[in-house]
Amino acid sequence: MSDNGRLGFGGVLVGLGLGWIIFNAINVTSGLFSWVMILSGSVLILSTLFFRGRETRNVKRLSNGLMIGLLVSLLVASGNNNFVGPVFSADLGAYRAQETRSFSGALTTGRVLLDVNSFNGLITVSTWDRQEYSITVLVKARGVTDADAEKNLDRFELDLDEGPLGGRTRLVLGHNTPQSWTSKYSLQVEARLPTGATVDLDLDSSNGAISLTDIRGGAVDLRTSNGRVDLDHVTAGRAEVSTSNGDVEGVLDAPDARVDTSNGGIELRLPCTVSGRYVLRTSNAAVDITVPDLSGVGYDVDASTSNAYVEIDLDGLVYSLNQKNSKEARTEGFVDRDVRITLEIETSNGGVKVGP
Repeated sequence: MSDNGRLGFGGVLVGLGLGWIIFNAINVTSGLFSWVMILSGSVLILSTLFFRGRETRNVKRLSNGLMIGLLVSLLVASGNNNFVGPVFSADLGAYRAQETRSFSGALTTGRVLLDVNSFNGLITVSTWDRQEYSITVLVKARGVTDADAEKNLDRFELDLDEGPLGGRTRLVLGHNTPQSWTSKYSLQVEARLPTGATVDLDLDSSNGAISLTDIRGGAVDLRTSNGRVDLDHVTAGRAEVSTSNGDVEGVLDAPDARVDTSNGGIELRLPCTVSGRYVLRTSNAAVDITVPDLSGVGYDVDASTSNAYVEIDLDGLVYSLNQKNSKEARTEGFVDRDVRITLEIETSNGGVKVGP
């Protein structure tokens, strides 16, 4: 190797070592990644433009070598710090390390607010015959090697903040992981709350399903993506359900309810014990709603779809619009019924069925 070649190669090695020390000591965010790329590219361009003579050729080789080394170390360290991982997922490795972290305590109030921020895994909430709460989280960490996965697991911090809030016990489950790191982890959250308590839920997830069982709540807010939502006998004063690429199924009784999804079906049984309004929207999927056909319950239905049919099988309806893919109808004597239910249903490329 010539002297000039050794000089450039030496610059690469120095850049690799220096970059590895720096980028592994910090969290490489998307903003930092972009600025380092811009700076390195600028140095390479400027060295080409200004260092043209023989007397400056060695400086050019050295600076170019340093920048190339820094760029390579940035890419490798970024993958280790979970920034490049979402793009080059093959480099993330398998889930090689895991542990279960648990939280529990007594509940002295009859109302509890559970606030969970999670990702890449299932959240389940159910009730049991104990006057205490229990929250367990199975944390899995990826790594190229077992040691790398264990290192990532050690980095992950999870905490539960418990305290009073407006007559309620507030339980907030949070983590320290930035969005750019989430591809390294999977969280599976299981919470159990007292059967007799009024439960308020604020569950926020991504790439994971949400499942509720036997919940009597005040306000239920569920948000996720790329996951289904199962509502197994859920009663609430208000329910907001939002997902994508997932179905919403179960039994829901709420006077104020909104369900939004996309590329997923909605299949719900509504007991309709109290008057209320249900707004149900999806796309590229069917909506199947089961309601009681009782003399004391009246319905005001507005349902539409595209490229499919709307079917309403309820007695005593008076139609103001009756087309194959769009129907508006109201029970005769609607305002005099003991329970009045408004249904607003919208989908596309899927049918709509409403009936007992």
